[in-house]
This record gives sequence, C-alpha cells and structure tokens, in this order.
Amino acid sequence: MEMRRAKAILPMDWVALGYLGVVVVLVLGFRSRISGWPLLAAAHLALGLLILLLIQLHRRHQWGWMECPRLWYPMLLIPAIFKLNGILVPQVNPRDLDMELLSWDRAIFGDHPAAYLTWLEAPWVTDVLRLCWMSYFILPFVVAVPFYLKRFCQVRERGPFLELVLALSTGWYVSYLGYFLTPAIGPGYYSGQVGAPPVFSGGTTTVMLDTLFHLEGTRVRDICPSGHVIIAVLATWSAFRYRLVFRWLLVPVVLGLVLGTVYLRYHYGVDVLAGLAISVAVILVIPRIHTRMMEDDHEP
Repeated sequence: MEMRRAKAILPMDWVALGYLGVVVVLVLGFRSRISGWPLLAAAHLALGLLILLLIQLHRRHQWGWMECPRLWYPMLLIPAIFKLNGILVPQVNPRDLDMELLSWDRAIFGDHPAAYLTWLEAPWVTDVLRLCWMSYFILPFVVAVPFYLKRFCQVRERGPFLELVLALSTGWYVSYLGYFLTPAIGPGYYSGQVGAPPVFSGGTTTVMLDTLFHLEGTRVRDICPSGHVIIAVLATWSAFRYRLVFRWLLVPVVLGLVLGTVYLRYHYGVDVLAGLAISVAVILVIPRIHTRMMEDDHEP
C-alpha cells in the first residue's frame, strides 16, 4: 500500500513541547533557588530539540525505520522527565505538603482511607495489591501494543494508538506539573499520623518493589495527584473505547491498583480523587482535541 506523506507534528508532540516549555519557564522563574538551573533549563530545551529532530527525520524517511521511535518516543521521554523532576520539584517548592493533604483526607473521609482497611490487612492481600500497583508500569504497553500492531494491517487504524499516546502523555504531564504545586512524600513516611503500613510478606513482591525503588533513585515528590490512578484509568478507558478483547481483565487489576495506593500507604485519599478528576477531564477533552487536530492537518 502506498504511504501518504507523514504528518509533521502530531498532537502528542504539541503537549510534550508545551510541557517542556512550561518547565523551562518555571526553572527561569525560580532560578534563584535552583542549584544548577542553567543545566536543568538546557536539559529540558535539549529534550524539546530532540523531539523536533525526530519529527524532521521522520518526515524525511516517511514510515520506514523511523516509525517506531517516532511513535514511541514518549515512553522514553516520560522517565527522563520523571528523573529531572526528582531534582527540580523540591527546589521549586521546598515545603512538603503531607500534613495539608492528610488534613484534607480527614476533612473529606474522616481519616486517611487506610484507617478503614485495617480489617483487610494480610500478607496475601498485600502481595496481590502490590502486584496491582506495579501493573502501572506495564498497563500502557498492554493497551498500546495491540493498537500499534493493528495499524500494520490497516493504515487507517493509526488513530486509536495516537489518541491513546496523547491521552497518556497528557495525564503524565498534568500530574508532573501537579507535583510542583503539591509536593509530598506520602503517608507511608508518617506512620504516627496515618498508621503503620500493612503486614508485608517479605517475598517476591518485596524484591520487585525494592528494584523499582532503586531504579527510581532519589525520592520524588510524586504523590499528588496520583499518576498511577491517572494512567491506569486512561489505559482501561481506551481499552473499552476501542473494545480490546481482554478489556474486562483490566478491571480487577485497576481496581486493585486504586485500592492499593491507599492500602499500601503510598497515597492520600485526595491524591486518588485528584487523579480520578484529571482522568475524567482527559477522557472528556482529549478525544475531541485529537480528532479536531488530526482532521485540520489532513491526517491520512
């Protein structure tokens, strides 16, 4: 099948470049309190330039060898931004707001939601909910890969994949900006106020979690809003929107992930509510924006 000329800038590119631009402005605006701010600003500008370079290379080679990096680059960009946030967030906003988030929990729920789950605590429950929580790292791929593979059978099916990447990217970027507004390390560090974490099994899931936390490195103020909730909900929404055959299998995993965020003392209840609110906003807005932008640019 003859391929039409590749689209120059996709909607997911605009949100990536927009996020990087906002962070550069933040770095410049708070440079008096940021150590090494020229390097941090340059790093974000360099990421933006790499995106533009990727776009140009893709236009030159059309849908050849550049297709995979062109469509999947957000999956590398997101971790890079996450690592940079570990340096930036505590310098831009140095005061953790855990006590404020806990007070909001008590105002809304009467206490941190984990207080109502003590009856559920058991080693096997902890293991199951840990696995659900860790599913966050593969859920985007579980949904995106079938969409990506489908487009090889029919070029017109590129839309679902691009819409999903746009939705997930938007969810990540919004949550990352939220960390600058409400930096916090999580209720697990305040067992005196929240209660000790649930019984741990000390088994395989402990090794898996320790590995993930080691790869994460410096403790990132990545609590509110809950990115785990945002990405899990958006991935599941897309699976149902485009009727993936295994969509119902995602439901118990995502419910366990949401429950696990508070059961495991990783998040406050308000983090989850904020994540759900952002998910709903993305679901309502992104499909319209994606369709409009693709139509305006005559996407084949």
